[in-house]
Amino acid sequence: MTVLVLIGISIAYVYYGNINKAEDPRVVEAKYQYKAYNLFVAKNDYQSVFATLDTIKNIYLQFTDYQNSYELGVVYNNESAIWLTSALLKISDEQNSLAELDSAKKYAKKSILIYESWLNEFRNLSEKDVLIRVNDYYKNPHKTFENKDISKIIAKRTDDIIVAQKETIKRLSVAYTNLGIIQRHNSDYERAMESYKKALALWEGNRSAKNNINILLGRPVEEASVIEKLFPEDKNK
Repeated sequence: MTVLVLIGISIAYVYYGNINKAEDPRVVEAKYQYKAYNLFVAKNDYQSVFATLDTIKNIYLQFTDYQNSYELGVVYNNESAIWLTSALLKISDEQNSLAELDSAKKYAKKSILIYESWLNEFRNLSEKDVLIRVNDYYKNPHKTFENKDISKIIAKRTDDIIVAQKETIKRLSVAYTNLGIIQRHNSDYERAMESYKKALALWEGNRSAKNNINILLGRPVEEASVIEKLFPEDKNK
């Protein structure tokens, strides 16, 4: 039961609904690819999941301003979560499970590194400062910007970063939670507890981190209250 609970709370899903026409055309394909990613996750088609994440990652890595962006951190965190899920499902196959936990740890640490680096750079910037930074990215328009309204693209990118200033703190909290789960399954209990505490320090509403501390201490897992289920926290707070 514990394994199922952890699987349910550790995968960081990313969903893009209607793709905004003001999206950066250099990387808009990455957001379309996430639609395929979600379908493959639902089918437990891990081979296709990893192939899709590689495609998304390679799109972002082409461009300097995305190479250390929160979007790339999301990709690495998703890779970590999928490796972790696969490892927990193979827990009876110790050799394969340990190898997949190693992969999960590698990508969890990559996501944490990128999230922390991005937050150090962007977390305290005002909207005006973000806009100045974004404008610098588009001084030399890429060929894909032909016949596009660059001002709208700049405005959309600025808005995305403003939202990400808050959301990436929660993403980092999730990454630390996943790292803690990996450490716990590697019997590294002291480091696991440190990771869970870091996760909660970043986001006190991280129920996954709280429950993993409970698991580590042999306490019962807390279920979300009826009110919490009916009125989930606004992700943009």
